Amino acid sequence: MREPHYRSWEPLLPPTALATGSLLVVAPHPDDEVIGAAGLIMGHVDAGRPVTLVVLSDGSQGVPGSPSGPDYARLRQDECRAAARELGVSDLRFLDLPDGGLRELAGGQDSEAVRRLRAILKEVEPDRVALPSPFELHPDHKAACLIGELALVGLESAPALIAYEVGSLMPINLLLDLSGHEERKLRALACYASQIEHHDIPGKVEARDRARTANVPMAEISHCEGYLVVAPGRFPEYRRTADELCRLIDSMTPRPPHV
Repeated sequence: MREPHYRSWEPLLPPTALATGSLLVVAPHPDDEVIGAAGLIMGHVDAGRPVTLVVLSDGSQGVPGSPSGPDYARLRQDECRAAARELGVSDLRFLDLPDGGLRELAGGQDSEAVRRLRAILKEVEPDRVALPSPFELHPDHKAACLIGELALVGLESAPALIAYEVGSLMPINLLLDLSGHEERKLRALACYASQIEHHDIPGKVEARDRARTANVPMAEISHCEGYLVVAPGRFPEYRRTADELCRLIDSMTPRPPHV
């Protein structure tokens, strides 16, 4: 039997610790960047590092019971711009891809989504790229991870990669301390009034960020965000391994008895 692996505690770092260069954040929808990567963004902004936000979908589907269509998509873009101002980000790129349709656009290196994101990566040449994790349940979130992975193929200068959480927790290898920064994150999240109207996103995000401190023994650490920094060249391996683990988990999902 193979020797079991016991994990070490994740390092706890200030938000500026990863701000060693420029950052590009790929968000599936307007608001995902705040939900999952606000601490990373704020750390780079506060360190004076350039930050580019690329929002893949137009957000036109919103949430069940919300409006849809071009006017709604423009509203969500306006909310995203307001949230970006709160975080200190001025370089925003909207690809306006169909909300709910990213899975169909993640099928190869020649897809429109991959080509357009690759063009931005070549223009900006970021030192680090943040992608949603491959453990995400939402198909658009998982597809954003795949689109990002494909867009990076063939770049002359490969940026460092980091995975972030939106709607699903993942195994992580570092924590960013948001203590003292959570209010700024919540102010940015409050800019998404169209989403908060339907469910308590701020309350859920704050609860998750507090839960991420479960293994932190210092009482003064009140909120954290979890990230996974990927070793150079190992993102495809990480994503494939995550896929295999997700397949195994799904294969063991209990089926509810027939009523």
